[in-house]
Amino acid sequence: GGSQVITNSGDIAATAIFTIHGPITNPSVNNTTTGKSFVINTTIAAGNYVIVYQNTNGFFVLLNGTTNYYQYFTGTFFDIVVGMNNIVFTGAASTGATLGMEFSNYYLGL
Repeated sequence: GGSQVITNSGDIAATAIFTIHGPITNPSVNNTTTGKSFVINTTIAAGNYVIVYQNTNGFFVLLNGTTNYYQYFTGTFFDIVVGMNNIVFTGAASTGATLGMEFSNYYLGL
């Protein structure tokens, strides 16, 4: 677990891809800047990961990139808003667990 400030230096909110690597039980990802958060209500074993993302094809929660884990998702999937975002990652039995995030800065143009 832990927290980190992530900066979106673009002009509009950005959709992120979240990757949670076990071991961890009931991992929670909270954007304290916006008050939005989500939890994966299960145990992710060591050596496994859950990826959470949204694209034009829908919303996905996948164990190891293939197995549908949507049934374990509660809360609100959130974008990375413009400016600073304080992201807090917590969970039980989480020694060695990590949260990875990927997003792009988007800019409005003509």
